[in-house]
Amino acid sequence: MYLGNSGSTDPYILNSGAADKFQLNATGGSSAGLLAYYAPATLTGSGKVVLGGPGNYLGYYGEGYFINTAGHTIEGGGAIYAKVVNEGQITANNGVLTISAPITGSGNVGVADNATLQVNSTLQTGNFTMSRLAALNVASGYYLDLKGNYSFAQVDESKWTWGSLTMLQMSGGGLFQALEVGSEDLGAVLGGFSNNFDLVKLSLVGAGTYAYLNDAIDNENRHSPEALYADALWVDPDATLNLFGKHLYVLKDGLPYLVTIADDRASWLGGGHIIDESISVTPLPSTLLLLFSGLMGLWALGRRSRKT
Repeated sequence: MYLGNSGSTDPYILNSGAADKFQLNATGGSSAGLLAYYAPATLTGSGKVVLGGPGNYLGYYGEGYFINTAGHTIEGGGAIYAKVVNEGQITANNGVLTISAPITGSGNVGVADNATLQVNSTLQTGNFTMSRLAALNVASGYYLDLKGNYSFAQVDESKWTWGSLTMLQMSGGGLFQALEVGSEDLGAVLGGFSNNFDLVKLSLVGAGTYAYLNDAIDNENRHSPEALYADALWVDPDATLNLFGKHLYVLKDGLPYLVTIADDRASWLGGGHIIDESISVTPLPSTLLLLFSGLMGLWALGRRSRKT
């Protein structure tokens, strides 16, 4: 299906309600695509575009690309061949979803149980989340650029693949960004850098970027607390990495090295701030609701007491 007119640069808008979904369901080796035709195609409303598995895709002609607005979702399995400016949600939840064109924007990306996200292009997101049985494959030379938090509940290291020259980049500016750690803390040994939820490179870029290591999820079969192993680390001079009581191991001159606050402003790590401080993590909305309900109960009890 083509969204737009041949030769026209006028944008096209596909508006869907909460109960609406536009579903592509190619089967038996056939293909079905939704194409941005020579102009931006905006997916808006609170509905979904669903890719029904292999052979289903988002594509483009000419200068076409997609805009996924806040509240709208792209989900399923298949492929995304067109550039997407994502301010909504993209979720892999049906087999393999392959990203083969740049995804930009501050929208969120997630991977559901028994689904795989194959990253064959640069992927920029707000929050990035992975379920317990999810899989992630980042092809060599590409990177994830996060404006928000990185959270994963995976328990199988074989489903965590980062090719050569890949990178997890944190670039949230003034936001506090949580980076979940899931490595078994084996100490400063080479064995920790393989098949251990390890990274090729962790990079904090941009003035004001602040990321902290977080261990909110048990990734199973680990000593607690968990740690992070990364072959390389870079922290821009105006960025801050808070170890938050967790261990971070990198390779220095090819040998395992434990990063500490003594490495604050170290030029070989980019010259940024390395700190190890407690922070107040913002409660989840459900926690705030429980707190509010409790306070209201105490207020009502006090009011009744005064009346009696």
